[in-house]
Amino acid sequence: MFRGGAFLLGVGSEQRARARAARKARADERASREQQRKWFEAVERQKARGEAGFASEAEAQAALRGKGGRPSKLDDDWF
Repeated sequence: MFRGGAFLLGVGSEQRARARAARKARADERASREQQRKWFEAVERQKARGEAGFASEAEAQAALRGKGGRPSKLDDDWF
């Protein structure tokens, strides 16, 4: 009897962990969409002011590397 109860308790904690992971995934997706929306709005504002010209190759690479963090070995590779 105790083994069955332990099994049932284990299933419950596993379900809670899955639910937490699903909530975190949804929150991450919302944050990503919000960041993308802000970026699109910024680009639209720049286009309206006439400041959204083409970036040089060096500027594009710098933007793709992001802010902070360590450089990736793939940064200078062509794909």
